[in-house]
Amino acid sequence: MASRVWNDINLPGFALSQEEEKESARVTGVEDNSPEEDPEDEVRIVSAEWIPGAKGFQYNEQCFVDVTVEYLVETNRAQIKGNLFGIYDGVEVDMGLTASGCIDDTTMIARISIPKLYFINNDHYAAWQGDKSIPCQYVLKGINHTLGANTIDSPVLDMPNGETAEKKKLSIKLKINPDGPDSKNFKFTLYSTDDARSFEQVKTVSDDAVQNNDTTELLFTDLDENLSYTLEQDPGNGIQPKILLRNRVYGKWVGAADGFEEDRKSSGSKTGGSFKKTGRINDEP
Repeated sequence: MASRVWNDINLPGFALSQEEEKESARVTGVEDNSPEEDPEDEVRIVSAEWIPGAKGFQYNEQCFVDVTVEYLVETNRAQIKGNLFGIYDGVEVDMGLTASGCIDDTTMIARISIPKLYFINNDHYAAWQGDKSIPCQYVLKGINHTLGANTIDSPVLDMPNGETAEKKKLSIKLKINPDGPDSKNFKFTLYSTDDARSFEQVKTVSDDAVQNNDTTELLFTDLDENLSYTLEQDPGNGIQPKILLRNRVYGKWVGAADGFEEDRKSSGSKTGGSFKKTGRINDEP
């Protein structure tokens, strides 16, 4: 074999010859020329619906888009997102907002929050100052999941819009003996899970409950149907409060981890308003 002249590879102008590159290449013994497979679709987006905020549909106020989906495979990827567009005087404008929400595994709905419905442009705002009935539209476009089988656009929201959020009630019947020695100290707190925690009500067995033999019924009023709620039970004996409902969209109580079902026997009950817990509540952590 002919001897080679030594060279420092770090010196400028030095490069391996093609033969030397081939010789120095790592040999694995396995060559994979198969094409990469596309990832499997995980979610199908079914529909989208505009939902009024606490003040209805108003400029510079919050509202929502509820996106209904179905899982195609099991996944922990739950984010759904879309881009807000406005339409004024026949011209579509990208509002520069990508909004997102996460799929609730029980309801199969992702609630996307639109923090504020801004005026579409300066011309729109100027026209609105002179005439509050000036029309425009909003649409959430390209609603998608990272590994979704499809994308959709929301229906068009026409503005001005007089639809408002109606205040609701929630009645929960619990298997608690109101005359039990410990139940008198039970305290139940229902609160909204928005950043401002804008709703909170506290009920006690001794002062606020409707007592019927071995059951206790709690009535919470003035709920905003566009918020999600958590219900805690505090046994009043120093034990950490127990979560009975966690971050549930209003009206979607059925199927909660601790077991709620609609109480169809309650007089005047309506879907989304009257529920009973299928298991007995106790003060165990």
